[in-house]
Amino acid sequence: QTSQRLHRELKLSKTYPSLKRLLPAMVNTLTRTSSKSLIVLLVAVLSPTFVVHAQEATTKVSIIPQPRAITVISESFRLDRTVRVALADSQSKEDQFAARDFIEDVKQTANVSLRTTRSRDRNSILIGKLELPSIQAALKRVGFALLSPLHDEGYVLIAGKEGVVIGGQTSAGVFYGLQTLKQLVRGEGENAYIQGVRITDWPAMRW
Repeated sequence: QTSQRLHRELKLSKTYPSLKRLLPAMVNTLTRTSSKSLIVLLVAVLSPTFVVHAQEATTKVSIIPQPRAITVISESFRLDRTVRVALADSQSKEDQFAARDFIEDVKQTANVSLRTTRSRDRNSILIGKLELPSIQAALKRVGFALLSPLHDEGYVLIAGKEGVVIGGQTSAGVFYGLQTLKQLVRGEGENAYIQGVRITDWPAMRW
């Protein structure tokens, strides 16, 4: 387990140099399994007032760290082997790494094998920078519009019955969005799905 952790830290530091200071904390929350353990720990140490506020904001969807804006919708996206992680920029090494990291986690925690693709259809998880035309078009199709510019490393995450879209202000934002998406995966195998949400978020501190 220690060697796997060190290996993942090394890959992260090479792919996202700006995240180096966050690695000790981030590696512990990079899988759905470890996120559940962290949720239990935080509930034990946080004040009752904060915990109640967090539960109301997420409507029983627990995400760490708590997104700045989240709306839970009554839809879900079925997660099976036909789903593809579509790269809006197929040449982005950072997005390729983030996609592989997500795919490995889904295989480990939900026993579902996903693949990447360059083309996007309805049965896909589309990721990329917000500035890219395919990301902008996907957000427009679901009626989502940013009211103000995102902070650096921020992201939007839209999940519904027809697919998932993650748009990051930077490649680091795409990575953060996929870390949040891991926590929205429910069930295993044929029963695996992603909870429908609309999220806008960015890190509390820049590194």
